[in-house]
Amino acid sequence: MYPGPGESFSLNAWCRLLDDFAAAQKDNSAGRRRAGELKKLARVSRELRATSSNVGKGNATYPAPKVCPLCVATADELLDKYGVDELTFNDYFRLTRAGKVTVINKRKLYRDHLELSTLFRGWLCSFCNVNKIPLLDARTTAEYKLYQGRLYVNCTTFPSS
Repeated sequence: MYPGPGESFSLNAWCRLLDDFAAAQKDNSAGRRRAGELKKLARVSRELRATSSNVGKGNATYPAPKVCPLCVATADELLDKYGVDELTFNDYFRLTRAGKVTVINKRKLYRDHLELSTLFRGWLCSFCNVNKIPLLDARTTAEYKLYQGRLYVNCTTFPSS
Protein backbone atom coordinates (compact mmCIF):
# COMPACT_ATOMS: atom_id res chain seq x y z
CA MET A 1 0.00 0.00 0.00
CA TYR A 2 1.38 3.41 -0.96
CA PRO A 3 1.38 6.24 1.59
CA GLY A 4 -1.11 9.01 1.07
CA PRO A 5 -0.45 12.75 0.94
CA GLY A 6 -0.23 14.23 4.42
CA GLU A 7 1.20 10.99 5.85
CA SER A 8 4.55 12.67 6.57
CA PHE A 9 4.72 13.90 2.96
CA SER A 10 3.86 17.25 1.47
CA LEU A 11 1.80 16.99 -1.71
CA ASN A 12 4.79 17.89 -3.86
CA ALA A 13 7.00 15.23 -2.23
CA TRP A 14 4.15 12.71 -2.51
CA CYS A 15 3.87 13.30 -6.28
CA ARG A 16 7.63 12.74 -6.64
CA LEU A 17 7.25 9.53 -4.62
CA LEU A 18 4.50 8.35 -6.97
CA ASP A 19 6.79 9.01 -9.94
CA ASP A 20 9.53 6.96 -8.26
CA PHE A 21 7.09 4.12 -7.54
CA ALA A 22 5.94 4.20 -11.17
CA ALA A 23 9.52 3.99 -12.42
CA ALA A 24 10.21 0.98 -10.17
CA GLN A 25 7.32 -1.16 -11.49
CA LYS A 26 8.09 -4.46 -13.21
CA ASP A 27 8.22 -4.55 -16.97
CA ASN A 28 5.16 -6.74 -17.51
CA SER A 29 1.54 -5.90 -18.32
CA ALA A 30 0.45 -5.56 -14.68
CA GLY A 31 3.51 -3.44 -13.83
CA ARG A 32 3.02 -1.16 -16.85
CA ARG A 33 -0.67 -0.72 -15.95
CA ARG A 34 0.19 0.11 -12.33
CA ALA A 35 2.94 2.50 -13.48
CA GLY A 36 0.46 4.28 -15.76
CA GLU A 37 -2.05 4.63 -12.91
CA LEU A 38 0.61 6.04 -10.58
CA LYS A 39 1.80 8.53 -13.20
CA LYS A 40 -1.78 9.62 -13.87
CA LEU A 41 -2.43 10.08 -10.14
CA ALA A 42 0.73 12.19 -9.80
CA ARG A 43 -0.20 14.30 -12.86
CA VAL A 44 -3.78 14.91 -11.70
CA SER A 45 -2.55 15.78 -8.19
CA ARG A 46 -0.08 18.30 -9.63
CA GLU A 47 -2.82 19.84 -11.79
CA LEU A 48 -5.15 20.14 -8.77
CA ARG A 49 -2.32 21.66 -6.74
CA ALA A 50 -1.56 24.23 -9.46
CA THR A 51 -5.23 25.17 -9.87
CA SER A 52 -5.82 25.54 -6.13
CA SER A 53 -2.59 27.55 -5.85
CA ASN A 54 -3.66 30.05 -8.50
CA VAL A 55 -7.15 30.51 -7.05
CA GLY A 56 -5.99 30.49 -3.40
CA LYS A 57 -3.31 33.10 -3.99
CA GLY A 58 -5.88 35.25 -5.77
CA ASN A 59 -7.99 35.20 -2.59
CA ALA A 60 -5.50 37.26 -0.57
CA THR A 61 -7.82 39.04 1.84
CA TYR A 62 -5.48 41.74 3.16
CA PRO A 63 -2.35 43.60 2.01
CA ALA A 64 1.11 42.23 2.77
CA PRO A 65 2.50 43.16 6.20
CA LYS A 66 5.98 44.63 6.69
CA VAL A 67 7.50 41.33 7.89
CA CYS A 68 6.68 37.61 7.83
CA PRO A 69 4.37 36.73 10.76
CA LEU A 70 6.02 33.31 11.23
CA CYS A 71 9.42 34.97 11.58
CA VAL A 72 7.95 37.43 14.11
CA ALA A 73 6.43 34.52 16.08
CA THR A 74 9.80 32.74 16.09
CA ALA A 75 11.57 35.91 17.24
CA ASP A 76 8.95 36.42 19.96
CA GLU A 77 9.62 32.90 21.29
CA LEU A 78 13.35 33.64 21.30
CA LEU A 79 12.75 36.86 23.28
CA ASP A 80 11.00 34.80 25.96
CA LYS A 81 13.49 31.94 25.85
CA TYR A 82 16.55 34.15 26.34
CA GLY A 83 14.87 36.81 28.49
CA VAL A 84 16.10 39.76 26.42
CA ASP A 85 14.24 43.01 25.77
CA GLU A 86 15.22 43.35 22.11
CA LEU A 87 16.23 40.91 19.39
CA THR A 88 17.58 41.28 15.86
CA PHE A 89 16.30 38.39 13.76
CA ASN A 90 18.57 37.23 10.90
CA ASP A 91 19.46 40.80 9.91
CA TYR A 92 15.82 41.04 8.78
CA PHE A 93 14.03 42.96 11.54
CA ARG A 94 14.36 44.04 15.17
CA LEU A 95 11.67 43.05 17.69
CA THR A 96 11.23 44.55 21.15
CA ARG A 97 9.44 43.01 24.10
CA ALA A 98 6.71 45.65 23.62
CA GLY A 99 6.04 44.14 20.19
CA LYS A 100 7.55 46.95 18.12
CA VAL A 101 8.95 45.67 14.81
CA THR A 102 11.61 47.66 12.95
CA VAL A 103 12.50 46.39 9.48
CA ILE A 104 16.25 46.29 8.80
CA ASN A 105 16.30 44.58 5.39
CA LYS A 106 12.99 44.30 3.57
CA ARG A 107 12.12 40.87 2.13
CA LYS A 108 9.53 39.97 -0.45
CA LEU A 109 6.49 38.23 1.02
CA TYR A 110 4.53 35.56 -0.83
CA ARG A 111 0.85 34.67 -0.66
CA ASP A 112 0.45 31.25 0.96
CA HIS A 113 -2.61 29.06 0.51
CA LEU A 114 -3.75 25.74 1.94
CA GLU A 115 -2.93 23.06 -0.65
CA LEU A 116 -5.86 21.61 -2.60
CA SER A 117 -8.13 24.40 -1.41
CA THR A 118 -8.73 28.04 -2.24
CA LEU A 119 -8.09 29.14 1.37
CA PHE A 120 -5.58 32.01 1.66
CA ARG A 121 -3.47 31.50 4.81
CA GLY A 122 -1.29 34.57 4.88
CA TRP A 123 1.80 36.37 3.69
CA LEU A 124 5.11 34.57 4.29
CA CYS A 125 8.78 35.12 3.47
CA SER A 126 10.42 32.73 1.02
CA PHE A 127 12.19 30.74 3.76
CA CYS A 128 9.00 30.09 5.74
CA ASN A 129 6.95 29.36 2.62
CA VAL A 130 9.47 26.85 1.24
CA ASN A 131 10.87 25.31 4.44
CA LYS A 132 8.50 25.68 7.40
CA ILE A 133 5.04 25.41 5.86
CA PRO A 134 5.60 22.09 4.02
CA LEU A 135 6.90 20.60 7.27
CA LEU A 136 3.85 21.85 9.13
CA ASP A 137 1.47 20.58 6.44
CA ALA A 138 3.00 17.09 6.38
CA ARG A 139 3.22 16.45 10.13
CA THR A 140 0.97 16.47 13.16
CA THR A 141 1.71 19.06 15.85
CA ALA A 142 3.39 16.43 18.06
CA GLU A 143 5.56 15.19 15.17
CA TYR A 144 6.57 18.75 14.28
CA LYS A 145 7.57 19.54 17.88
CA LEU A 146 9.73 16.39 17.97
CA TYR A 147 11.30 17.37 14.65
CA GLN A 148 12.05 20.90 15.91
CA GLY A 149 13.60 19.43 19.07
CA ARG A 150 15.89 17.19 17.02
CA LEU A 151 16.77 20.10 14.75
CA TYR A 152 17.65 22.28 17.76
CA VAL A 153 19.91 19.58 19.21
CA ASN A 154 21.61 19.08 15.83
CA CYS A 155 22.18 22.81 15.37
CA THR A 156 23.62 23.30 18.87
CA THR A 157 25.82 20.19 18.97
CA PHE A 158 28.91 21.90 17.62
CA PRO A 159 30.09 25.38 18.62
CA SER A 160 29.95 28.01 15.94
CA SER A 161 33.25 29.29 14.62
